Amino acid sequence: MLLNLPCTIAPRWRRLALMTLLLSGLGTSHVHAFVLDWSQVTWNTGSPSQTFSDVQGSGIDISISTTLAGGFYNTPTQDNNQNLNLFPDWYSNNGASSYIDVTIRFTRTVTNVSFSFEDMDRGNISGSRPTRYYWEDVIERANGWNGSSLVTPTATDVGSNILIDTTSRPGDVLYRGNTNLNWSPDGSFTLNWEQPVDTVSFRYSSGSRAQSNPAAQVIGISNISFHSAVPEAGTLWLGAFLLAALALRSIPRVPELLRIRTRSVSENS
Repeated sequence: MLLNLPCTIAPRWRRLALMTLLLSGLGTSHVHAFVLDWSQVTWNTGSPSQTFSDVQGSGIDISISTTLAGGFYNTPTQDNNQNLNLFPDWYSNNGASSYIDVTIRFTRTVTNVSFSFEDMDRGNISGSRPTRYYWEDVIERANGWNGSSLVTPTATDVGSNILIDTTSRPGDVLYRGNTNLNWSPDGSFTLNWEQPVDTVSFRYSSGSRAQSNPAAQVIGISNISFHSAVPEAGTLWLGAFLLAALALRSIPRVPELLRIRTRSVSENS
C-alpha cells in the first residue's frame, strides 16, 4: 500500500505544482510609467512647496518642497517650455550658505525616476572682477533614498556646456554651467534613479566662480517621470481562489483511500 499510494496521489500533486507555477505569473507586478507633466498641473503662485495628488491616475502623490538660504526668490514658477523654474538672487557666491534645497517625495516606492535640468549656464566675466562671472549655476548633493538606504543617480544626456566636477567636494558630484548659452540644449543634463526610491533631492547653489554678489539666475526642472510596480489586485484574488480549489481537489477522499488500500491488499495476497 505504501508503494501504491504515492503513485496514485503523486500525479495530482505534480499537476498542482505545475498550476502553482503558472498561476504565480498572475500575481506578477506590472510596470506602469507615469509623468508629472508641468503642462497639465499648476504650481500655486507664491508657494515654496506643493503636493500633486494621484499623478496620472497612478495612485501616487508627489510632494515637492523648496528651501532657500542666503538670498531671495519669487518661489518656483512655470514657463511655456514645460519646466518648473527656480529663480534665485543670492547674497553671496558661497554655495554652502546660498542655495535652494529641493526635495521630491513619493507616497510609495517608485523606480526609474528621471528629470532634466535646463538652462544650466554661467554669466559673462564680471567687469569689476575679471576673474569672476556674473553668476554660475551649480547642481550638487543629488541623492535618493529608499527608506534609509541611499540611492545614487546616474547622469545622462549631458550637454557640452555642463562641467562635471568630481574633485571640488570629495564624495559629491557638482554639475556646473560652463558658458552663457541661454536655454540651449547644451546646457542641460538628466538625472536618473533606476533603483527603487521614495525620495529624491538636490541642491541648486551659487558656484564659487561667480562674483561675490551674484546676479539673479534661473534653471528649469523638466517633467518628472517614474515607474510604479502595481500588483493587479483582482488577478491576485483569482489566483488564490484557483490554488485553493486545486489543493482541495488534489486531496483524495476517504472512500478513495479505502479503495486504494483494498486494491493494494488484494494484489499483495
